[in-house]
Amino acid sequence: MNEILKELKQKYAQAEEKYSYFLLAVAASAVAFAVQKTEAAKLTWTLFPMALAVIAWGASFYFGCRHLVFAQNTMISNYELLTRKDKATIKSAQEDLYSDIKNANCSKELQFLTLILGAIFFLIWHIIGIVLRTFP
Repeated sequence: MNEILKELKQKYAQAEEKYSYFLLAVAASAVAFAVQKTEAAKLTWTLFPMALAVIAWGASFYFGCRHLVFAQNTMISNYELLTRKDKATIKSAQEDLYSDIKNANCSKELQFLTLILGAIFFLIWHIIGIVLRTFP
């Protein structure tokens, strides 16, 4: 039974890592798409939502990288916790582990939220363009 739990935990960790990489790829692709869509654009107020979208997608990429770093730190902190012998160093390792877990979870949530925020700003930019083409 213990081996099954270990395998399940490992698969969950791999799936979470793949999901983070997927969101990183989406954010990077969204920035590239925004650059392509605005390649011939002139600087006007209508580009403001697009600029906010690119900033949000950049933030999503940053938080995704940060999440992966903290997830790796969590594994290292967990190893440190398991190898420590005296109470003082165990307590220190536990604090490091909890801090890394908290930071990884926070970064993961911010990665997703800023990705969605970028999509919302992009849609606003797109709708403004449609309205301006409809009612010049």
